[in-house]
Amino acid sequence: MSEGFVHRAAAARTALERHGSGLDQSPQIRVLLDNARHARGARTVFRVEAGDPRHWMVLKVYAEPGRAQAQHDFLAALSARTDRVVAPVFVDAALGVVGTRFVGARTALAIVQDAGQRAALRAVAGWLDGYGADLGVEARRFDGTVAIDAILARVGQAPAIAATVRLAAERLRAAFARRAGTVVPQLEAFGDLKPGNLCLDAADRLVGIDGNPGVGTVPLARELSSLVHWSRMRRWRILLRDGAASGAPGGADAARRAAVDRADRDAVLGAMRAPPDPGLLELFCAESLLRDWIRLLRQGAAPQLREIIAADIAAAVTRAEGGMP
Repeated sequence: MSEGFVHRAAAARTALERHGSGLDQSPQIRVLLDNARHARGARTVFRVEAGDPRHWMVLKVYAEPGRAQAQHDFLAALSARTDRVVAPVFVDAALGVVGTRFVGARTALAIVQDAGQRAALRAVAGWLDGYGADLGVEARRFDGTVAIDAILARVGQAPAIAATVRLAAERLRAAFARRAGTVVPQLEAFGDLKPGNLCLDAADRLVGIDGNPGVGTVPLARELSSLVHWSRMRRWRILLRDGAASGAPGGADAARRAAVDRADRDAVLGAMRAPPDPGLLELFCAESLLRDWIRLLRQGAAPQLREIIAADIAAAVTRAEGGMP
């Protein structure tokens, strides 16, 4: 049990004492998640069980200063406009705790277990379609720029590796630039769209529970790319775990992965009433792949996985540049 977890658990209990007056006098607090290495800072998630489940709460305790207040304000603003996002109950900025109502014990990952990964993709994409309808989707010009330089600044590898990454990045930058000035659907981002960030309520409706504040308005294709990227990353982990990705990632293996990628992409697009440009979606997926490729390079990940991602970046850019589908 880490010192950080002990601190966050104490913060949760103190916050509950301050703000949980409507609960049973002896609520049970259960740990749902403890992540000391989360990309947006260490956090722990607790479920507060007291009497009627309709009155239960979820407490998220953040180590990063200001994160709880940002999450509270973000959820409050969205839930005021759509019931597809959970409403916060309270925030204790000093303790780094935000409380939300309890939606349900199952996330959309349960759909993966019950009906398969592609069914989960369709369900979450359908949620985003409704979210966009509630908040509004606007047609705006895309300026064609992405944060390629910021991505490259994180390489910190040997020159040979850095050169390979830079080549992929420059190809991606050029592909985005060619779409500058095109009018694309844009919406206020929920951020980090993936099954684990949505819960199934008592009526089996999906409700967003964990967004990423501060992203702002983005192309619909970018928001949707988070979901496709989640699918690809999950598949890579399964391939490596099962030993099915042994040997070089080219040839038939790459062709099979590309076919699955296309099927995932088409499933996501098919769940949208007004889907975005598939080519732009592929480019945003390639950008996410590039970010993860660099992260894995820095962490010294297995060469096998790095090769798989490099090949899939090239395939995604090729599809976007005109080799669709």
